[in-house]
Amino acid sequence: MPLILCHFGETEGEAQLYDDDGETLDYKQGRCVWRTARAVRHTDGGWNGELTPHTGSFPPTYGEVQWHFGLTKLP
Repeated sequence: MPLILCHFGETEGEAQLYDDDGETLDYKQGRCVWRTARAVRHTDGGWNGELTPHTGSFPPTYGEVQWHFGLTKLP
């Protein structure tokens, strides 16, 4: 399943993204991952999305990451 990250407006920003294995209660023992998602604007006006690496002992619960930038409403 893809992860779709939507950025609204014209200002750079970042957010924290939580992930766990989605199957067990291991998150109660702290087995989870917090990743930072950043929307970065280039000098030419274009946008780039950055997502810090997954560092958990379990695979990410999503596949491809899709970015949508400068939105005023959901796609």
